[in-house]
Amino acid sequence: VVAVRPNHAAVHAFRGVMWIGFGGSVEAKGEDPREAYRSACAALERALALKPDYVAALTEHGIACWRLGDARNVRGEEGAPAYAAAVESFSAAGRLEPRDTAVRNNRGLVYAAWGEEMVERGIDARENFGRAAADFEEALRIDPELAEAYVNRGSVLGAMADACAARGEDPRPSYVRAVEAFAEAIRRKPASPDARLNRGNAQRKLATAEEERGGDPGPWYEGAVADLDAALELKPGYAP
Repeated sequence: VVAVRPNHAAVHAFRGVMWIGFGGSVEAKGEDPREAYRSACAALERALALKPDYVAALTEHGIACWRLGDARNVRGEEGAPAYAAAVESFSAAGRLEPRDTAVRNNRGLVYAAWGEEMVERGIDARENFGRAAADFEEALRIDPELAEAYVNRGSVLGAMADACAARGEDPRPSYVRAVEAFAEAIRRKPASPDARLNRGNAQRKLATAEEERGGDPGPWYEGAVADLDAALELKPGYAP
């Protein structure tokens, strides 16, 4: 089909989506998906060269680059160039579709993954974690009932707090914000064991930070235990 219609943007975009799917299946087998994700990026870039305002292709290109960054990172290579390309594509899609929550949520997840790689390399990741939190907050401004974005926001605020603690700064404000974000997720999805576990872990870390600074850790430890008990009640034998 591509040989017959080489200038058809939709065909190249479809090829890119197929390569993403193939990369996922390769990855699920424990094999190296990088070549598949590189092929996906290349096909989607051809589509975008023909139609720069192709929102679906921009979004899929962001996903392909994001997955390539993750695949490079877990194999000891630098994922940052792929993450940067993913951010660029999600940003372009967001400018064309300003009320698309998925685009903002995905860009936030890329910033978070990029930040985690920076932490592993000993680089200050707080700026990227802050950008991730801002993206999740923007998604929630558009759709305040988006429970997934509350969980993602809580997770990245917890990562921000960890980064602050590693540099001798007070992590408590970020841990408190993480606890609050997970609480909003629980309010919207009370049967989610993951949200309970995440809030419990945030409260446990907050209790430790309070104890180290001469505060009262008791309420946070109690909250952590209650959340972990609730997670097990919702899903006996729960192992995230």
